[in-house]
Amino acid sequence: MTNPCYNPRKSTLLKGGVDLRGGIYSDQRCSVCNSKFRDNGKALVCPDHPEQKAITFRVKYQELCRRFTSYKEAQAVLFLWRGKSSEGTFDAREYRENRPLAISSMGKKFVEMKEVSLRPKTLENYQRYFTEAETFFDDIVITRIGFAELEDYHYHLTKKFAPATSQAAFKALLTLLRWAKKRKEISDIPEIPERFYQIPMRKVLTKQSQAAVLNRIFERWGNRDRRVCIGIQLLATYPKIRPRELRDVKEKHLDLNAGIMVIENPKAAHEPKFVRLLPEDIEMIKTLPRGFPEMYFLRYERTGRRFGPNRLTTVWLKACRDLGISGVCLYSGTKHSTVSDLAKIHPSRLLEKAAGISERALRRYAVLQEEDCVDLYRQARPDTVLTPDFGHHEKVKSS
Repeated sequence: MTNPCYNPRKSTLLKGGVDLRGGIYSDQRCSVCNSKFRDNGKALVCPDHPEQKAITFRVKYQELCRRFTSYKEAQAVLFLWRGKSSEGTFDAREYRENRPLAISSMGKKFVEMKEVSLRPKTLENYQRYFTEAETFFDDIVITRIGFAELEDYHYHLTKKFAPATSQAAFKALLTLLRWAKKRKEISDIPEIPERFYQIPMRKVLTKQSQAAVLNRIFERWGNRDRRVCIGIQLLATYPKIRPRELRDVKEKHLDLNAGIMVIENPKAAHEPKFVRLLPEDIEMIKTLPRGFPEMYFLRYERTGRRFGPNRLTTVWLKACRDLGISGVCLYSGTKHSTVSDLAKIHPSRLLEKAAGISERALRRYAVLQEEDCVDLYRQARPDTVLTPDFGHHEKVKSS
């Protein structure tokens, strides 16, 4: 089928690679002889009546067609498209009216395609981050995002948001670009700039300090709100469980006979994960009144209403304040502190499975403090050492 935008008289390429395809046209005709207007390089005029000129224009180039009320504007756009084609960088999708490669269009399509595989909260975060990128870049097409644009956006995020939020927003844009490349929407993604910031390490507690906080919680809330106490105890014991995930657990997700808790919608996986409970924790949970299968495990006993998202955090911070501990949130004081302590004595492979985290994330947890390294230094010290008087003496080895 013939392309309606094809002009056989201007479909060739001159020597040197100059593109002459497309042209400027008008739906108007000469009011004297009804002839079509012709382009003379300065205006659209009637070949027989040069004083008759068009005042509305349309540019046709390949599958594109755009209307103008100014000949100069129409000519500038045509020259732009021809120039891009001669350079080999022309992509008609960049200039369509629906702008399919714009950040807003690609972001919307990404969210729609991932609606089945990602959690609603994750999709909501992506939408917010894409809106931030759309505003910063003035909704340009993603093919125009290069290293300089990424670096400027990265710097903008570090000035506007906290390090963790800046990283999440920047990664969202990179995820969009990588997804577009997989779909062959773009040929490549630009080089990624270096980070302008370092995400600070979370402050964690020792095993003894963590136990002190838990004991304080049991003292203050043990008689009036046992579910709070048990919930925080579970978070400190099972690093695979995140606070939000535990809040989503319902009675039907607890199989106390088998000793298993099911996390139906985990953050970092598309399938449910299973946590095998210790016998003492099973007996502790059995002391609580059981409810209907659809009732949430973390709930108020009187009303059956689910705990709010900050209920456990509020209790944790109050207990920390009682003990003079500051700067340690619920997440850091339970999951992070537990994994950091276990990482000193257990192999990483086991911890990755037990805590449900990646090897890269584990490296951030397993940072040894200087006092933790003393035993390692002692083991590394050679058997023959220098003495203060520079004499060599053999260390006495235990038999």
